[in-house]
Amino acid sequence: MQQININSKKIKKMKKGLLFVGALVAVTFVSCKKDYTCKCSYSSGGVTVDYTVIYKESKKSAAYAACEGKGIGSVTDEDGNTFDDGTSCSIQ
Repeated sequence: MQQININSKKIKKMKKGLLFVGALVAVTFVSCKKDYTCKCSYSSGGVTVDYTVIYKESKKSAAYAACEGKGIGSVTDEDGNTFDDGTSCSIQ
């Protein structure tokens, strides 16, 4: 039989390296999603309406784009009339 010479320092380095890579992979797969609240205010003809939209388990960039971008910005009343002016929204 042949004797194998194992360098313990080398093994410790490999274990630390594998542990680091494993931790990095675990962090990569963790989701950064959470609930975001979009608060909006619509004003027209002296009447102001405040409303809130909640984006559940969203990424911040997606919630921000939908809230402050073009995802929200108009108001539709119960008769189906859409108003594009006077609406302002901000992510909380």
